[in-house]
Amino acid sequence: MRKAPKPASRYKMKIDYIIMAHESRGQYAMDLMYKLTEQKVRPRMVMDGRGLGVWENAKMAWSIPPREGDYRVVIQDDAILCDNFIQKAEAFIQHHAGHVISFYYGDNPQAHKEIKPDYFDTILNHAVCLAIPTAEIPGMIQYCDFQPECTGDDMKIRRWLITNSRTCRYSNPSLVQHRDIPSIVDPTKPIRQSAIFAG
Repeated sequence: MRKAPKPASRYKMKIDYIIMAHESRGQYAMDLMYKLTEQKVRPRMVMDGRGLGVWENAKMAWSIPPREGDYRVVIQDDAILCDNFIQKAEAFIQHHAGHVISFYYGDNPQAHKEIKPDYFDTILNHAVCLAIPTAEIPGMIQYCDFQPECTGDDMKIRRWLITNSRTCRYSNPSLVQHRDIPSIVDPTKPIRQSAIFAG
């Protein structure tokens, strides 16, 4: 006799984790690898040691096979994770399945489309820690490859979302903080940090 399928609400999503790193921040990336491994996941890492640039490195992180889960989370090397990050992130993804999700919200003001106690929706700003449904990644990459005037991965992905009339869903509070170090792309930019970091 065939077993009845499990109720959809009890389905545990398959999520994989990629660390996007630059060789100048290798120690930070290894710290992230250690922290994630401690939380019983097997993260993988892509590291730019050839001057590929932000988008090419990001594209490697989003493209690296196998890509078989329900969601992929790409964490940049300047991220600081909250306590019990995996447990909190996976619960949030499970509850907000189908959305592009950011676990970092910077301190720059934006117009919020919808504010709830545990999340809000607005345009994507920064890609310190993003989660995207795996099925949507090929289309996102294809679109972003044809946006040469946008240099940053966050700007490219933001445009992809806007073109498809979508916003980004942010966790509230942020589960990730931005490390207090200058940007590799533009060291003159002010350092952004989240005012709503979970800690």
